[in-house]
Amino acid sequence: MLSIKESIALEGQEYKKFMVFMGLELEKDNVFDVVKKLGPAPIYEEGDAAFYNVGVCYHLKNKSGTVKFESGELGGKYHYLLGFVLTKDLDKDHKCGMLGVEIDELSLGGIKIGMQYAKAYKLLPKPLTIFSYGAYHERLNRIKAIDKSYGEVKTYICEEIIFIQVLHESGIVKSVTSSKITTC
Repeated sequence: MLSIKESIALEGQEYKKFMVFMGLELEKDNVFDVVKKLGPAPIYEEGDAAFYNVGVCYHLKNKSGTVKFESGELGGKYHYLLGFVLTKDLDKDHKCGMLGVEIDELSLGGIKIGMQYAKAYKLLPKPLTIFSYGAYHERLNRIKAIDKSYGEVKTYICEEIIFIQVLHESGIVKSVTSSKITTC
């Protein structure tokens, strides 16, 4: 069984709050856990190989936005969650379930849709790449993993990629995304 030790980056930065959303955690829960916890919604699959995407989405009360829980090829056969998206836009590309909450009741990493971008900016881990309609943080961490399968202990160095992005329109947050992918 492969056991990944806690990333050093998570100790010094505010990443953890972006890795859990609505009680679901990236790389720990899967798309089936989402449906069990939040209620019925179709699971969508599209693309193949590196472009394979599987997920589940929910439109929010009063059509105030969409939440998406996504996986992909690196999420494995159980489709472990690799990303969250919280947006004021309605997803028109997929059939989504319905959640009985409005968008202003939800936050990802303390960032709410509709809040001032200047406040959201302060909540993002640094350093940031800034562009005209938002900012993102990405980080590559090397972490140690221990495999205790088959009666012997092997140590691997894995790579963990963390990506967090906030988009805005006229200084008001319209979307927040976080993702985490670990490869060994």
